[in-house]
Amino acid sequence: MPHTFLTVYRTGTMTRAAETPGLSRRTAIGRLRGPQTRFGRPLSVRRARGVTPAAAEVRAALRGAARNR
Repeated sequence: MPHTFLTVYRTGTMTRAAETPGLSRRTAIGRLRGPQTRFGRPLSVRRARGVTPAAAEVRAALRGAARNR
């Protein structure tokens, strides 16, 4: 899931993330729904031009993960 999560946010859309080998749009959506259900709140916000992280802690986690790659 962390790889999918980062791929979606780096590319900005589920469609672009699905261009990554081994990741379909349907898979990306499914992998993001699981954690959203566990946390009890959305981790992403759908916008007209893509997907953005929903909460400050999610954005911070993404920045940290991006630095560690």
